[in-house]
Amino acid sequence: MADFGAVPRAAVSVAGYHEHFVRPAGAAPRRRHLSDAALLVHIRAVHAETRGAYGWPRIWKALLARGVRVGKGRVQKLMQQHGIRAKGRRRFKVTTDEGWLFLAVVIDLFSRQVAGWSLRSDMTRGIVIDALRTAWFKRHPGKHTGLIFHSDRGSQYASCDFRTALGEYGITASTSRKGNCWDNACSETLFGSLKVERLHGQRFQSRRQAKDEAIAWLLWYNRDRLHSTLGYFSPMQFEENWLADQYGQASA
Repeated sequence: MADFGAVPRAAVSVAGYHEHFVRPAGAAPRRRHLSDAALLVHIRAVHAETRGAYGWPRIWKALLARGVRVGKGRVQKLMQQHGIRAKGRRRFKVTTDEGWLFLAVVIDLFSRQVAGWSLRSDMTRGIVIDALRTAWFKRHPGKHTGLIFHSDRGSQYASCDFRTALGEYGITASTSRKGNCWDNACSETLFGSLKVERLHGQRFQSRRQAKDEAIAWLLWYNRDRLHSTLGYFSPMQFEENWLADQYGQASA
């Protein structure tokens, strides 16, 4: 006769013993309620990873995406109690010891992805042409697809060289109405987010340092930053979801 020995009484709790028998076979154990202390650790982790870019709505969405099931009101309350907030929008300037650095971007309005960008020390037609070409070679949209390029009324976009580049790609030019800042709301919002979330208060020793920081943010923005107008998906995730849906409909 085999001797199995005695099982200590404290090895299994009464609640755990009961759940073992009432839970369906193969089902995962029920998650215990997350304490405020544990939830605060998750919140601080997201806040740190995003360098303070997220307020409570995006942090709540990020937690849900990571499998942390929690109510938005609880996240908001806990963040308020501990003074955790997104970086505020305030007036400031970013400087480099080498002088100015300009950024031009091309945004895909469907997914809000930054399809192309260029960083230079001068704001000439060359910077906007570089951003356009980068976007074209990255996306490969093909000619005669009805693409429209919208911009403000800056001289760089009105130059003959830039208009020629648009013509080479079969893109129609569109220009903001005079005095109407809302025509470029998407790009203005992007620049504002970049300044507040990544560049605020920094002083760079060189243009190279400023470029590296700006490019790192742009890559993070495309891959990971939750966008409220996209249902709190990042631009790239939004596109992937849309493509998967199109493939699913085509195969149905």
